[in-house]
Amino acid sequence: MTAGSIISIVNHKGGVGKTTTAVSLGVALAREDLRVLVVDLDSQCNATDMLLPGRAFELSAFDVLNPAQGELRPEDCVQPTETPGLDCLPNRHDSIYLEPELIAMGPEGFRLFRERLQDFLRARYDFTLIDNPPNLGTFVAGALLASDYAIVPCDAGSLASLKGFSNALDFIKEIRENGNPGLRFLKGLITRVDRRTSVWRTVIDERTAELGEDWVFRTVIPMNTDFQRAEHAGRTIFQVRPGAPGARAYRELARELLVILGMAPRHS
Repeated sequence: MTAGSIISIVNHKGGVGKTTTAVSLGVALAREDLRVLVVDLDSQCNATDMLLPGRAFELSAFDVLNPAQGELRPEDCVQPTETPGLDCLPNRHDSIYLEPELIAMGPEGFRLFRERLQDFLRARYDFTLIDNPPNLGTFVAGALLASDYAIVPCDAGSLASLKGFSNALDFIKEIRENGNPGLRFLKGLITRVDRRTSVWRTVIDERTAELGEDWVFRTVIPMNTDFQRAEHAGRTIFQVRPGAPGARAYRELARELLVILGMAPRHS
């Protein structure tokens, strides 16, 4: 495991569970007595709303990504959440307007996130989880340039999600070959599983034939209305219903992730 591992959660398709995974896995890892940061790079700010409901803050990912921003202390940008051990780097909706400025900077614009935050993240946190926008644009490229691993969620019942999964794998490979040789596709994560049907198993079998047995986490995330209830309430599923099947699945995912990265889970 890389010390202070930075993990980007990406897919070209929206609605596959990127934000739910970033937030819920972040809470589950913090419950393992680890220091965790969730970075919200999506201008929709859903992770911010779930982890910092109603919270006022001065600095955010907007400032980290803003080329006009002067000297910046990363620790001034993060906010503690209600979960002990879990912090959030929030975002603002107008961060989307920074993208043309970053593109105009050329390669320096893509490296801005890494240069301003990577050393801080490694020193401060055991895990950083980056919730990326549902595209493969400038912000995602910048996140992947700073990341050690990428997790790609995939909606078990969506063909568009499968296409997004393939596009994300290609993009990860491109970033690895052209800027971050240490970046590794960690695994796919099957989300929105309805165990009453066999579609999700077909998804896994088809991708396994293409990518090999090790491409996906054993843990799958069930379809669970408690996720929607939590998002509507501006809370995490662990706050709304900690015993829900979705919450249990993310606890299992956290333990599986720790084992994969050579760390022993601290709680059964």
